[in-house]
Amino acid sequence: MLEPVFEAEFLPCSYGFRPNRRAHDAIAETRYLASHGYEWVVEGDITACFDEISHPALMERVRNRIGDKRVLSLVKAFLKSGILSRDGAFTDTRTGTPQGGILSPLLANIALSVLDEHIARGLEDQTAPPRTDAGDGAGDCPTTGWSGMRTISSCLSSSAVSTPKNYATRSQRR
Repeated sequence: MLEPVFEAEFLPCSYGFRPNRRAHDAIAETRYLASHGYEWVVEGDITACFDEISHPALMERVRNRIGDKRVLSLVKAFLKSGILSRDGAFTDTRTGTPQGGILSPLLANIALSVLDEHIARGLEDQTAPPRTDAGDGAGDCPTTGWSGMRTISSCLSSSAVSTPKNYATRSQRR
């Protein structure tokens, strides 16, 4: 029920945890763009992405698209469900999405979509670069003449995803 609502809004540059999209498609897109004038590949990894998603920031993004309070309550309950350890101890969850949970990939994509939107706005007269996810927010982003690693870090620090200290990047001219 939630997936079609958000799928309609996700940018085509996003490949991770999406229906009919996979990492091999992102690699093919990267190769295509590299053969058509793109000169840079920027790779980033958001450390513990699923663990550090901000509940309030994520819920704000969900509320922007979903008005049904019952659905919003279910999503919030999913996020706040906690962790039960093997020894029976219960731990509250204040951040993150339950890994392995059925909603976690969609919620991570909702949180990461702010990064896609930020990059797309920052690229003047260019298409948004592909982002591939390997479960931890890792991605390859081919761009032409764009050097905004500090703006990505600042975007993440004000989003539902992470803080700059948790975002490691490498760029390489191809």
